[in-house]
Amino acid sequence: MDGKDFAKYFPAPYSEIRMNDEVQKLIDSGKLQGRYGEQLSALEVGVYCLHKSWGVGKVRSWDLLGDRIYLDFEGKPNHGMKLEFAAKSLTPIDPSHILARRLEKLEELQQLAIDDPVTLMHEVVSSHGNSMLLDQVEDVLKGTVVSDEKYRTWWDSAKKKMRQNRLFVVPSKRNVPRRAN
Repeated sequence: MDGKDFAKYFPAPYSEIRMNDEVQKLIDSGKLQGRYGEQLSALEVGVYCLHKSWGVGKVRSWDLLGDRIYLDFEGKPNHGMKLEFAAKSLTPIDPSHILARRLEKLEELQQLAIDDPVTLMHEVVSSHGNSMLLDQVEDVLKGTVVSDEKYRTWWDSAKKKMRQNRLFVVPSKRNVPRRAN
């Protein structure tokens, strides 16, 4: 998924975020610009988030005096970021989002891909606004949930099962979005 699609699928609910008291102190002291306070407050420890280059991550800890936030990204554990950069570049996602689940429960999703690919695809597509292109589906599943070597045969089998299920509209062309009804 490129940066243009990022906000479309993961809108930040900053209007509902209460300013963290420690972040407010940083703003009051002039160590952090006020416009980043709500975004940073949304990134509490344990929150899942997305970065357009590094993918999904989970906030591990804050070091407000050291001007750092630490995250566990896929393949990049305990990655430190400056607070302002984190506020500008990370978007919180719901823990039920397929990417958050992939980070925390990869084995569970791998088993679901084997046992019930239709349910897995429903979760993938519904986590992305109920419509995805095949390339976007591959970005989420290929190489993580389904191995690179098995993806093509898995996809062909899953596509047949999805066509039999009324939850999906599965177009024949690659550049037409898959939809969950």
